[in-house]
Amino acid sequence: MDGRLAATAYGETIFLGRATLLVNRFAGRASRHAIAHVVARLRLPDAAVFEVGCDGSAREIAARLAADRVPLVLAAGGDGTWHQALQALAGSATILAPVPLGTSNDLARHLGVPDDLDAWLAALPHAVSIPLDVLRFGRDRVATVGGLGLPAHVAADCARLKQGRLRRAAQAVGGGIYSVLTTTRVARRGPRPVEATLQVDHGVCERLPVSALLVGTVARFGGGLVLRPDGALEPGKFAALVVTATTRRAVLDTLLRLRAGMPVGRHARRLLNVQRLDFRTDALIGAFGDGEWLGPRHRVTVTVERAALRVAVPGRAGSPHRISAESA
Repeated sequence: MDGRLAATAYGETIFLGRATLLVNRFAGRASRHAIAHVVARLRLPDAAVFEVGCDGSAREIAARLAADRVPLVLAAGGDGTWHQALQALAGSATILAPVPLGTSNDLARHLGVPDDLDAWLAALPHAVSIPLDVLRFGRDRVATVGGLGLPAHVAADCARLKQGRLRRAAQAVGGGIYSVLTTTRVARRGPRPVEATLQVDHGVCERLPVSALLVGTVARFGGGLVLRPDGALEPGKFAALVVTATTRRAVLDTLLRLRAGMPVGRHARRLLNVQRLDFRTDALIGAFGDGEWLGPRHRVTVTVERAALRVAVPGRAGSPHRISAESA
C-alpha cells in the first residue's frame, strides 16, 4: 500500500491521506507499540492522528471530522470508543472503520472485522462500506447492546478497573472480565430488581420485577454471552432480554445459560424482532450502551434507526461501495 486508500464511496474517491485515526489508549489492547504499528502500516501523517480518552473527546473530535466531511475515520479502541464516535458520525457521510483494540470488540466481531490487527490492516485495502442499523436508546445511539440494571453497573465497574491500578490484570482477562465482574457484583450485592412497566410494540403494558434489561442487534456480546440465535432477526428490528431473577442463584443461572447459548430459563424472557420497547420505573436504574455507563434513568424507549451509520467491513471482489482498490 502506498499510503492511500483509493476507492469510491458516496460517489467520491477516498484517499487514506484524507482519513483520520482516533486512538483510545485506555482500550484493552491499545499499547503504544500497537498504535505505532497502525500508523506506520497505513502511513498516516501525525496531523491525522488524534488521541482520545474516556472524557467524551472521541465524540467531540468525530463531530468536527463529520462537519469537515472527512470521508473515513479509523477508530482504534473498543466498543466504548466506537460508541462515542457513533453519536457524532450517525447520519453523516463519514465512514467509521473500527480498529479492534478493545476488551470485547463486539461491534467488530458483528461486522466480521478480523480480531487480529495485522489481518485487518491487510484487509483494509479491499474493504467496503455498508449501512448499519443502530438502536435509539433514549437519547443515545447504540451499535451493539444496551440495557438497564445489573449490566450497567458491571459496565461502570469495568471502566473503573481499566482506568485503575489493576488495568493490566483486566487486560489479561480480556472479554471474560464482564462475567468475572458480574459474578462478583451479584455475590456481594445481589440482583437488586426494580418494579417496572414494560410495553413491547405498543402492546399491553406489563408490570414485573426487572433486575436486568438487554437490547441489541448483535448475536453475542460481553465476551461470548448470547443475546439471540444467529439469523433470528429481521432487518430493522432488535432483540431484547428481560431478566426477572430476584435471587443471586437465579441471576447466576441465567448468566451461565447465556454464556452456554442455552434457553434462558424461567428467570428471563427473550424477545425477538422487536420494533419498539418502552420501559418505565419509579426508581432510578442504571443504563449502559456498548459497554459505556450512560447514567441513571427512570424510563427509556428503544427503537431502530435504519442505516444510520456507514461502516467499513472486509470486502469481496466486485463488492459495491468499495472503500479501496488498487494503489493509485
